[in-house]
Amino acid sequence: MALPLVCAALLPAQELAPGEGKDVVERVCAPCHGVYNLVRRPRTRAAWEQTVENMRGMGAKGSDADFRIVVDYLAKAYGVSLPDKVNLNQAGYRLLTSFFALFPEEAEAIVKYREENGPFRALEDLKKVPRLEYRKVEAKKNRVEF
Repeated sequence: MALPLVCAALLPAQELAPGEGKDVVERVCAPCHGVYNLVRRPRTRAAWEQTVENMRGMGAKGSDADFRIVVDYLAKAYGVSLPDKVNLNQAGYRLLTSFFALFPEEAEAIVKYREENGPFRALEDLKKVPRLEYRKVEAKKNRVEF
């Protein structure tokens, strides 16, 4: 058995949510990377637009109309709306991931650090969080509460 087939067999089976445009997403996106990458992390509409534009730049095949449909579908099925500010001592994993555009592992590290060390008192406290790219949080420092 080829290695890619073995690796693919280890990934959890994922189905796209029902909705208008699902067929276009399957046709445009799934041939390159399947749907696992799409469903594992909800994003804002702007983040989905950027993601689709990046994929287009990397060779995803589709018309302008196809890409608009893909963004509309993903924003509706896997989109999030974000608050104006986030309290770092109360925010959960999903909100941290979406709000700061973190990798899931980074958001998990923030929550774990907070649980083990108590509440954050200042933004600079996040520099102590292992595996966190601090600049992502610092970029939104005016939208952070404690």
